Amino acid sequence: MKKVTLFNHPIRVNDDELICLTDMWKAASQPKSKRPAFYGRSTAQKEFIEALNSTVHICTLKKLRNGSTDETWGHKYVAYDYAAWIDPKFRIGVYKVLDKFFSGELVTKPQQELHD
Repeated sequence: MKKVTLFNHPIRVNDDELICLTDMWKAASQPKSKRPAFYGRSTAQKEFIEALNSTVHICTLKKLRNGSTDETWGHKYVAYDYAAWIDPKFRIGVYKVLDKFFSGELVTKPQQELHD
């Protein structure tokens, strides 16, 4: 399990490189109506997820149980789309940090630069 820091909150990334959308929701400090459980209910988002599933040939959105809580995990493209759905300003920060994380650039950056 890897972690990336986003707005001073750890965001878990599992070994399959699925990102914990639940962690992202907490980092965004958004109301319960923006929880990952509500993401993907619109026709456009359902179509996006179905198209992505057929393109990358993996399940791109998963609900997992962690103890007594449910968590939602998503492929990096789902995480980008979720960030856009949750808040436009949050989207920009997510794009910057996750792009650096997946390109390997974050490994060489000092921790403080992630928060600037």
